[in-house]
Amino acid sequence: MITIKDSITAEDLRYPKSTPYDTGYLDVGNGHRLFYQQYGNPQGPVVLLVHGGPGSGIEIGDNYTRLHDPSYFRIIAIDQRGCGQSKPHVAVDTKKALRNNTPDQLADDFELLRDHLNIDAWHVFGYSWGACLAPYYALRHPEHILSMTIGGMWMHTPDEIDWYINRMGLFFPEEEAKLLALLPKTMKRFDRLDILYKAITGRDQKQALKIAGAQGHFEHICCY
Repeated sequence: MITIKDSITAEDLRYPKSTPYDTGYLDVGNGHRLFYQQYGNPQGPVVLLVHGGPGSGIEIGDNYTRLHDPSYFRIIAIDQRGCGQSKPHVAVDTKKALRNNTPDQLADDFELLRDHLNIDAWHVFGYSWGACLAPYYALRHPEHILSMTIGGMWMHTPDEIDWYINRMGLFFPEEEAKLLALLPKTMKRFDRLDILYKAITGRDQKQALKIAGAQGHFEHICCY
């Protein structure tokens, strides 16, 4: 008997969780070592995942790695400079992590990884900040791009900022409540962006990391 669900969730559209068959670090110079993972079919068409942020990353087995069929594709994820499991991490050594960390260098890192893994050309998938960085990489190295897919591009318009800060929590009120619990109770609706900025860049590093982590988790739940 066929059962029809009342609604389709994002989980229904993802492939099953899997573990990487290969992980490693790539030394790209200037003191940066980038963490990468490989999933799926080692003989399949290659897809490079370009994560968002700037400053995010791709955790092992997270939802970002589940958007392509692992039985068909060879899926490669890399943490950009200062992000994820790459070293140095921005939360551990901010100055070193941000030094020699430009869009040009991030794009060229993908080329270093492609060469390191002996890949002639690959498909590129970018989301959020990755939807900006992926086309930039393609413009610099078009000869190695088979196709490009981008999603969730952020154009920083007033409506987008309002949605991101004030409205997307309507769909995940319980997750938003966890973030709001860390912020001043007297905060008004349009104060949140300013309060987040001051908290994350403030002198209390422990509190800054706690709030930044909560904001990142909230965004991850809403977007993925």
